[in-house]
Amino acid sequence: MYPGPRADGPSRAHRPARCVLVVVGSLSRASRGQLRRLAEEHGAVPVPVDRPGAMEEAVCAAREMLREGRHAAVSSPEDRGGADAGAVVEALAGVVKRLSEEGLFDALVLTGGDTAVGVARGLGASGIRLLGEVGAGIPVGTLVGPRPYTVVTKAGGFGEDGTLVNVLQALSRCGED
Repeated sequence: MYPGPRADGPSRAHRPARCVLVVVGSLSRASRGQLRRLAEEHGAVPVPVDRPGAMEEAVCAAREMLREGRHAAVSSPEDRGGADAGAVVEALAGVVKRLSEEGLFDALVLTGGDTAVGVARGLGASGIRLLGEVGAGIPVGTLVGPRPYTVVTKAGGFGEDGTLVNVLQALSRCGED
């Protein structure tokens, strides 16, 4: 009897991720602490998409990091100042789509439910085929659609400061024993 995917790591079907794009739309304190730790340990300084022109700045900054073989992060601003949450998610999805069209990343980490749905739809995905977990309560799967990226989703308020760093480490070990 097959027990299903291992809960301690992604499916063996995926190669280790070289460049991961982290997208954080959640405003939770947990997500913000995770972004800070990610910047400290991986240099993936999050680029907020918070005003007109910010989308292009985010694309340029993330493009540079990814071309250098580093992980990159884009995020909603910590203070949206009354900005429409849907517009922020749409802008984040637009950044991801542009970088995807250039083939600059091979895996995604999506934090916040609305963000995950918006980015997946923006990439033409109809869903996520779940494969297992990279950590307790943090699922990994493959986007179902024209761009079948490995994708990790995480609830915005879930995890400790090191959670995103741990997710990147798990994605980098995909397929290894």
